[in-house]
Amino acid sequence: MTIDRDFGVFSDLYKDTHGIRPRHLDVSDWSEGDFDREFAALEVAFEESQEAEATQYAAALVTYEARLAQICKDFGVSRSDAFRWDMGAERTYSSNDQEVEQYLWNQRLGWDDIGRIQKEILKG
Repeated sequence: MTIDRDFGVFSDLYKDTHGIRPRHLDVSDWSEGDFDREFAALEVAFEESQEAEATQYAAALVTYEARLAQICKDFGVSRSDAFRWDMGAERTYSSNDQEVEQYLWNQRLGWDDIGRIQKEILKG
């Protein structure tokens, strides 16, 4: 495999890890060994970023679920009402798919949790 062909994979992995494409990298003088070392280091960084992201999403879910439970407890309302009230507090007044998704994304939830909760909100 050549660096040119593998750089597309490297670029995708770099973006997934750092949020930007590696356009600032000058790889013109990299040997295959240099590329392999950089790619291996990027794989480690990617795994670490995935673990950190999973931890952040889990903490955000705990915080979000606790907030909804507190609303239910404090005001004696259903979970469906707690969703609606919390969305209103976040200035989300519509229950269309995109606005609910944006509201949940603003809670810093992961995509799996967003999909599950979005179905619950739209159903209720």
